[in-house]
Formats: sequence, structure tokens, C-alpha cells
Amino acid sequence: KDQDSYSGRDPITLNISPLHLILQRAMSLATALHADDVSVTDNFSSQQQTTYLDDSVASTTNAAGNIPSKMRVSGLRVWVKALYTLVRAGAHWNSSMVAVPGHTQLYMFLRAFPPPPEDSQLYKNLLQRALATPGMNPLIEDEEGRSALFVFCEQMAKTSSDKCPAAGDFLSM
Repeated sequence: KDQDSYSGRDPITLNISPLHLILQRAMSLATALHADDVSVTDNFSSQQQTTYLDDSVASTTNAAGNIPSKMRVSGLRVWVKALYTLVRAGAHWNSSMVAVPGHTQLYMFLRAFPPPPEDSQLYKNLLQRALATPGMNPLIEDEEGRSALFVFCEQMAKTSSDKCPAAGDFLSM
């Protein structure tokens, strides 16, 4: 099934929180980056970063309808900070908010692994908060029989230690 099944629809009529939207986008970006084997730490000039964070450019796609890699990398650089800001401002993890069967907020969060190296501590803090949320179960499976814990292991297996030096810290939680 399409991961972005509600893309382009009004999030308010779908009863989807900003936290959920960030997680959905982060999961989609991480999946695309693993497919392209692009690193979050790839270096672009600050001028290119500014250009790719511009809203008018961020909505463009390439001929195949995909977001170009440089834009995806820019998006991946900010999603952990954006999510952390929302949670600090009072946004709550919601175990019942699911757009695709089995794609809980925890599932999407773990599927978006790895965080940018500089955001590893924020990611760890967010993971601790998510796991402490009543009803947030890492063993709930999607339609393909994969749980949040399973997709996290998949993401860890695809991630080299240079892309996420703190990966071992997440295994000890």
C-alpha cells in the first residue's frame, strides 16, 4: 500500500496531528534516502541548503515525481528538531492515531531512523518519551506482519556506523 495514502488531503478533516504529519514525512524521506543510498551528512553549501528549504522549491519534483535527493536531505536534517519542538510544546504521542494499519506513530518514528548525527540525543529522548506513552506498543504489526521493533532493526541493518555513530546507544534502551 501507498505510505503517503493521505498526501494532499487536508490534515484537519483527517484528524491528523502535526506530530503525525512530521513522522509520516520523515518515514517517507528515510525510505527514499535508503533507496538512493544518500547520507544525511552529505555536504551541500549553505546557499544550496537555503535554496532547498525554500517553500517554492520544496514542492517541486523531478521527472519521475520524486523529491530530489538534496531536498530530501534538507528535510531529514530538520525533522527530529521539529518533532522535539512539538513534543516540548505539549504535543502528545498518540497510540491510536494510525493512517495505514499498523503504522503507529512509534512505527513511523522508528522507520525514520537514523536521525542526523547531531540529533542523536534528541532522537533518544523522543524514543524514551514515546515508549513511556501508555498504549504505545512496539510489537503492533502492519499489514505485512512487520512491527515497529522489526522496522527499527531493518533500518539499523541498513545504516552504517558513519551515518549514525550513536546507533549502539539505541540498542541498549
